[in-house]
Amino acid sequence: YYMLTVQLLDGLGVGIIDTLLPLVVRDVVGSGDASANASASAGSYGASLGSIALVQGIGAAASSSLAGCVVDYAGFDVAFLVLGAVAAVALLLLVVAMPETKSKRKTR
Repeated sequence: YYMLTVQLLDGLGVGIIDTLLPLVVRDVVGSGDASANASASAGSYGASLGSIALVQGIGAAASSSLAGCVVDYAGFDVAFLVLGAVAAVALLLLVVAMPETKSKRKTR
């Protein structure tokens, strides 16, 4: 049941990331809508999404390779801990480095 739970959480996380990623990129970079330099902004949006997809693909391949090496030397439990530590570092980096994109509205 442990592995099933981990797989369910992984699927939930991927679904959330794939849904929210374009929205976050649009907030940070802009989508080119209703701006004077719309084509340059739209190009930045597309390039940003492409760059993120590239890094996600490299990360998926690297994590499998890293986990395989760790499993060979230390077993499955240690591999899960190592990849969990990498994920924790990524979460910490997200919390510290990700800019807030919520607009500041004035209240009446």
